[in-house]
Amino acid sequence: CYGLGSTASRLMTGNTGPYGRLEEQLRTMYSTEAALVFNSGYHLNIGILPALAGKQDLILADKLCHASLIDGMRLSLARLIRYPHLDYEAIERLFSRHRENYRQIFIVTESVFSMDGDTADLKELVRIKDRWQAVLYVDDAHGVGIRGATGCGLAEEMGVLDRIEILTGTFGKAFGGQGAFVVGTRVLIDYLLNTARSQIFTTGLPPVSVHWLCTILKQIPQMQTERTRVAELADRFRWALQEEGLRTHGSSNIVPVLIG
Repeated sequence: CYGLGSTASRLMTGNTGPYGRLEEQLRTMYSTEAALVFNSGYHLNIGILPALAGKQDLILADKLCHASLIDGMRLSLARLIRYPHLDYEAIERLFSRHRENYRQIFIVTESVFSMDGDTADLKELVRIKDRWQAVLYVDDAHGVGIRGATGCGLAEEMGVLDRIEILTGTFGKAFGGQGAFVVGTRVLIDYLLNTARSQIFTTGLPPVSVHWLCTILKQIPQMQTERTRVAELADRFRWALQEEGLRTHGSSNIVPVLIG
């Protein structure tokens, strides 16, 4: 029996039973070694890069990355270069110029971009990071739940689920809940658990919220009909906007209207 609150941070007394069940479900769903739940996508994105990237590292980030990713990059000690949106030739040029000068280079991108509704070519990004021995960080916040055969996101849809070092998602959108998560190797997850300040120094999620997510997570893989429906509605909406003479963009469930 739990109260409404978790009473403390997860490293103190806030690591309730539902957390363990949820992270095990995520580990199984993503066929990965481990998973770690954060309080929100913002907590996650301001915690990961400051924990991993230091003065000897370089971050290459898509120009249109979400504000929470930008804040996380600013909090890290690494140098940051933002490449033109979806310009993979520009990434190659940056690697050619800078790879030998840095211990590690992180490529940071969203999967489905939160304002433009277009998608990253994750296969190409995997090829680039493999060629240059870099680390790929993909924020799949707008892909989880509604992309991929079992709802694991755009990375699953593109067949690169096991090729991305740092893959994150949120529970606050398609899952209709609260919180966010990162999946990866056991070494990565254990390191973040003990070094990501936005994880360490905040009270854990309410047990009822985490328990709700455990219930929802069981349903997500079976919701392919709903995923298809979302895609159809987005296509119809985009077409209707164009019929009215409005400019739109993207190829996802995010449908922007461009007004100048």
